[in-house]
Amino acid sequence: MNHFFPDGLDSYRKLQEEPLHMLVLDIIMPSMTGLAIARLVKFHEHYSHIPVLMMSSITDKDIRDKVEKVGANAFLPKPFKVNDLLSEIDRLIAGS
Repeated sequence: MNHFFPDGLDSYRKLQEEPLHMLVLDIIMPSMTGLAIARLVKFHEHYSHIPVLMMSSITDKDIRDKVEKVGANAFLPKPFKVNDLLSEIDRLIAGS
């Protein structure tokens, strides 16, 4: 089942209620940024195995470093092609 959340805090609350197979997060989200959520997930012993795909239209040259530092598994710059998103999701779910 897919879940969509209007803000970062809702997504983190849902993760605490039921297991999720993967998180796809935008860096810019209300309440809690995608970077903050990714950090909470990847450094939590019960959630660290969950793949995290970050995406953003931010063109800051340091954005990939920030994504890597929070432990996200992948980054997809916006705009992107739907096939690129689906391929990245398939790759992360497969564990490669």
